[in-house]
Amino acid sequence: MIDDLFPKQREHVVRARELDFEAKISEAAKNLLLQPEEIFVLKVSQLREIANVRWSVFVLGPAGCGKSEMIKTLAKAQNLFGERATIASLNPKSVTRNELYGYIHPATREWKDGLLSQIFRDLANTTTFKSEYLVLDGDIDAEWIESMNTVMDDNKTLTLASNERIPLTAPMRLLLEIENMREASPATVSRGGVIFMNDTDVGWAPFVASWIANREYDTERGMLQKLFEQYPAKVFDWMRKNCKSIVPLPEINQIQHLCYIIEGILQNGDNFAGQCKTMGLENAQQLLESYFVYGTVWALGGATFSDKQNDHRKAFDRWWRDEMKTIRFPEEGTIFDYTVSEENFPLKMDNEVLTTPFVPWATQVPEYEHNANTVFGKLYVATMETQRLTHLLDLLLVNKHRCMFVGGAGTGKTTIMADKLRSMDAELYSFMPINLNCFTDSMLLQSAMESVLEKKTGRTWGPVGSKKMVYFIDDINMPQVDKYGTQQPIALLRQLVDYDGWYSRDKLTWRDIQNTQIVSCLNPTAGSFYIDPRLQRSYCTFAVQMPNQESLLQIFGSILNGHLNLFDAAVQKKSEDIVKATIEIQTQVANTFFPTAIKFHYVFNLRDVGNIFEGLLRSEAQYYPKPILFVRLWMHECERVFADRMINAEDADKFAEMLESITKKFFGDDKNMPIDKVMAKPNIYTTFTTPPTGGDEDARPYCGIDDEEKLAAILQDRLKEYNEVNAVMDLVLFTMAIEHVCRITRVIDKPRGNALLVGVGGSGKQSLSKLSAFICGYEIFQITVTATYGMNDFRDNLIYLYTRAASKTIGTCFVLNDGQIVNERMMVFLNDMLASGNIPDIFTKEVKDEFSNSIRNDVKQAGI
Repeated sequence: MIDDLFPKQREHVVRARELDFEAKISEAAKNLLLQPEEIFVLKVSQLREIANVRWSVFVLGPAGCGKSEMIKTLAKAQNLFGERATIASLNPKSVTRNELYGYIHPATREWKDGLLSQIFRDLANTTTFKSEYLVLDGDIDAEWIESMNTVMDDNKTLTLASNERIPLTAPMRLLLEIENMREASPATVSRGGVIFMNDTDVGWAPFVASWIANREYDTERGMLQKLFEQYPAKVFDWMRKNCKSIVPLPEINQIQHLCYIIEGILQNGDNFAGQCKTMGLENAQQLLESYFVYGTVWALGGATFSDKQNDHRKAFDRWWRDEMKTIRFPEEGTIFDYTVSEENFPLKMDNEVLTTPFVPWATQVPEYEHNANTVFGKLYVATMETQRLTHLLDLLLVNKHRCMFVGGAGTGKTTIMADKLRSMDAELYSFMPINLNCFTDSMLLQSAMESVLEKKTGRTWGPVGSKKMVYFIDDINMPQVDKYGTQQPIALLRQLVDYDGWYSRDKLTWRDIQNTQIVSCLNPTAGSFYIDPRLQRSYCTFAVQMPNQESLLQIFGSILNGHLNLFDAAVQKKSEDIVKATIEIQTQVANTFFPTAIKFHYVFNLRDVGNIFEGLLRSEAQYYPKPILFVRLWMHECERVFADRMINAEDADKFAEMLESITKKFFGDDKNMPIDKVMAKPNIYTTFTTPPTGGDEDARPYCGIDDEEKLAAILQDRLKEYNEVNAVMDLVLFTMAIEHVCRITRVIDKPRGNALLVGVGGSGKQSLSKLSAFICGYEIFQITVTATYGMNDFRDNLIYLYTRAASKTIGTCFVLNDGQIVNERMMVFLNDMLASGNIPDIFTKEVKDEFSNSIRNDVKQAGI
């Protein structure tokens, strides 16, 4: 505007500066472990200047540009300058609009105060500060911001629904810290001043300078400075044009990530200082550079991925090998397949090239030890991929840095993270898995996270005892996105991450949350795809790739070989062929059968391979002396996992052809296994048709039955027994009904075995489920839906179900049909039940205490 009014005159006008205050800004920045860069000091000065003339200011800029630090630095500088300043922060999207401003209770007509109104009132009544900054650090939307119009305009008053009017006093300033103004109306924008920070204004160099300055040893600081000048800028220049990460990440996030990895490797620097003396400065420098290269590859390239169009990780690997030749990687595999080995030092010259300091991760993978008593779902086979990701978690979690695994369904994200958390020192750490879904709101998430915390002192809360609590938030991008593009639980998490606390929902007081940290998993092909960039930048992010053929062979081969140790040698020889055949049939099925509106359950991934091997692991050596019996069991499990999902004869026939083709390919050449006998029908495996081992009814072997008449007679007897103690079911057990019962009992028999039965009404789903549950020794539980049945009734039913199954140890089969689902939220409860068994919306602290008290005596008797 000045240029338009007075052309070419602006450069002659000297900006008025408070040099004394700018000196305090530099001092405040240093006290906050920041670098007093000229541009940063200028932005802080501009914020002070605009706050003197405007009482509402938009602090605008992308994630990681330094907005929050600018506000903190201004308040700190004012305190050093003798002008007392305070900051009150709130994310307005972390609560509902009623909780933000207050509301009149519809039933009692009582006024319930809101967070913002209470904070406003407290600041207005405080007279000891010269500057009071109310920072609204969250997305703008047209609903909550419109209620602030009277605050931001000349009225300078917050008007509440209770008719209370709270004035904006002279010291008070409203700072709206936002990433964009996409949802702000022109009326809102015109009411405030704007300070904009670009991501390149400050950049990542000051963060590196501050981090290096905090390192203890001078030698290490000098080496690190040179390495940061040599590597990251060059990598970023190439990545901006040629490479994409699996989720959008700002450069400052990747640089922080690099510093955290180096920090995890070097710790406080004592060990490296000792190595400088023992191996010499030059060798120590090569060692540090090797670690730095390893850290740079994973911090800057760890989020690269491959899809059907591009392989960004391979491109990153090729570019690095061509450009970065000081510290070389071996030629085989990719640069991500290696880790630094101190045993390779000192490095030697070989044909004018230094020998490599790297060794393959494959050599660091521990041997799998099979435990027959472990539930299949808890079996864990370490591979190169799991080992290198677990190592990165080891480096980061110990220093309380947040980590996120990003990848598609079935890549093993949750398994790797859960195994790491289970392996942490139980005396120092406890962890809590939380699965988010489309109905998770901030209230539900906050109550779930607070359920494992206790009050320490004053407003400080933390985990029970002296432990640290790790929250494992899975499916973090699944909460519903409101019409303004915000996810409420994500806003709450961002408040916890940025400010180490949140406001209590009942007393509206601030709670400092201590000794907690967060790890997460995200599927970028589901939910909202990505999360708020301002939360994403707080995570060290790694892309988790789908396991390759070699990894799958290693995982399932290790499990099957461990199980077959006690079997006949001829059966053991079939192990490799069975693993290869299973992987091939899963690949063919996934590439042939796709989900549609009618075939919505045609979702095939690596979990199906796991289900096949879970069935194979139910076999016992004495009942499978010959390879043909084991191969027929494998065929049966393939049919159960894949063929049972097919909804028409055409798909079923197509799958049968696939299975026959693959069976002939891998087992057709064995003369001891005539293919006609391998493919013979019927091929049914059950536990209820075989006598119990040692008289124990629960220890029935999983064996095949060839005699259809015998199977029908056994089921007829079981139906008769059922009718004697339950309401009579007059069923005709024809062949298909018998097969369905065998299929359902197979699922119910398994630990955490849950089945989805798809079919038209009246096809016998409920009747056969009840008979199958009775055969497996389970009692039936069903809800009774009435005209007034609602979510509270369903909660009570689920608590009753859990009480029967857990406290009273009564095996219970919960049968639910689609007609009984009167509210979509019921599906969320079921999803939580199937995923982890923990339903946060039901298990309040009081309910948990009741469960604990009911099993206390049993636990004491068991000596646990």
